Amino acid sequence: MKLDQNERVVSYLPLSHIAAQLIDIYAMLLLGGCTYFAQPDALKGTLTSTMKEVRPTFFFGVPRVWEKIQEKMVQIGRGITGVKKDISTWAKGLATEHCKMLQYGNGGGAPWGYFWAKRLVLNVIKEAIGLDQCKGCFTAAAPIAPETLNYFASINIPVYEVFGQSE
Repeated sequence: MKLDQNERVVSYLPLSHIAAQLIDIYAMLLLGGCTYFAQPDALKGTLTSTMKEVRPTFFFGVPRVWEKIQEKMVQIGRGITGVKKDISTWAKGLATEHCKMLQYGNGGGAPWGYFWAKRLVLNVIKEAIGLDQCKGCFTAAAPIAPETLNYFASINIPVYEVFGQSE
């Protein structure tokens, strides 16, 4: 993965948080990338609109942020019925299979139909939450539920756990 001065992140965590310092400040300084600062009420509901505007190339979220995004998306998904629901379920199954193939070292192979699943459903979802240009999504600072990781894998947004101590 090539990194350059076109990288973008959304800063919404307090800058006293070590992840905010490392990603939002130091990493972007080293790359010459751009940090967009979200509104102070980002964690109360405006983060998604900022993400849609900025379209970050990297996104870091503590587990609770990923859970809140998941909750909103599941709520929206409950309103989908009929053929749209069937197509969505099909696409999510292929995305989950693809993420598992990547995790287990299949060299990036994709299941049959994955190309169409991306075009018809998965890319639309990613664009709707502003992650369509994201090269990497990360989480740390607390345990994240496997169900949350699996949910995002099912919409073609693999979330990688970052480990390490800040002390």
